[in-house]
Order: sequence, then structure tokens, then C-alpha cells
Amino acid sequence: MKTMISTEVIQRLKKQDIRAFDELYSATIKDVYHTVYILASNKQEVDDIVSEIYYQVWKSIHNYNESLPFPHWLNGLVFRQVKNWKRKAWKRMQLFRKKMILETEQFDSIDDDLLKDENKQLLLSLLENMSYKLKEVLVLYYFYEYSQKDIASVLDIPIGTVKSRHHLALKHLRKLYNDFDKGGISVC
Repeated sequence: MKTMISTEVIQRLKKQDIRAFDELYSATIKDVYHTVYILASNKQEVDDIVSEIYYQVWKSIHNYNESLPFPHWLNGLVFRQVKNWKRKAWKRMQLFRKKMILETEQFDSIDDDLLKDENKQLLLSLLENMSYKLKEVLVLYYFYEYSQKDIASVLDIPIGTVKSRHHLALKHLRKLYNDFDKGGISVC
């Protein structure tokens, strides 16, 4: 910052004199803008950063220690504001990325749910073409996730019968699915 600001202007600025602010702005805008332009990675945000800098000048001029050169104080403010802006931009980017990930996961979840529902519908329609004894084993095994031992207990049949019905049901399902896949069975 090359431009010198008189102590009189700074004193008036500390008293919230808008004309003093205009004088300060006119005397420093070129240097501030140039510095921010060099430091900012996103050139479209330069005007916003510069506006924030002058807002901070207005707000915090009472913190300026007049024993130090004003350009040093102003440059410190410029560098801090650019750094803060970059940090906020980084946080916004992180939030945006998290939002995109969540939306993607949500859509994937919806797709997975739809796929699961479609698979369940297909399985239910295929079960319609199966005997009750085979159906009950599949329902307990796949929908309720019972072990074969638990199924035997619930249905009050030997575990060997559960195993054979499970095997027979899967064989029957494969045949029905292949028939469905070839267009032989309609689902609905």
C-alpha cells in the first residue's frame, strides 16, 4: 500500500464521518483491489472481497493504533479478509460436496429400494406359482431370515424336510424365473 492517509482523515473516520470514508476509499481502492486480485483464486469474487474489506475498515477503524503506519494496518486487514474468504469458500465447497454425496447416496438408496421392491414383487409373483409347502419355507428363510433349524421348529417338521423343501423350492424358482425371463410367465 503506497498511499498515505492523513491522521485528520483517520480521526474523522473514527468518528464515523462518511466523507472521511469516501476519501480513504478513493485513496486506497486501486491498491486494495490490485492486492485482492493477485491473492484471490476466484477472480469473480474479487469485488465481493473488496466490499467486505471496506466494510471491515468501517467497522473496525476504532481498533487502529495510530502509532503504526496506516498502510500496514490496512494491508493486514486485506490479507486477513482474503484468507477468511478463502476459508469460507473452502467450507462452502466442502458443504456442497457433502450435499452432493448425500443426494447421490439418497438417489442410490431410492434406486436400491426400488430394485429391492421390484425383486420382491418378482419373487412374490413367482411364489404364486409354487405349492404352499415350498412357499412357507422360502418365506421364513428369505423374508424372515430364519435358520433352517428355526424353520423346522416353527413348522414342526424335521430339519431334513426343511432342507429338501428349500432345495426343491429353489429349483422350482430357477425354472419359473427362466420361464419368466424368456417371456413365458407374466408378473402381476
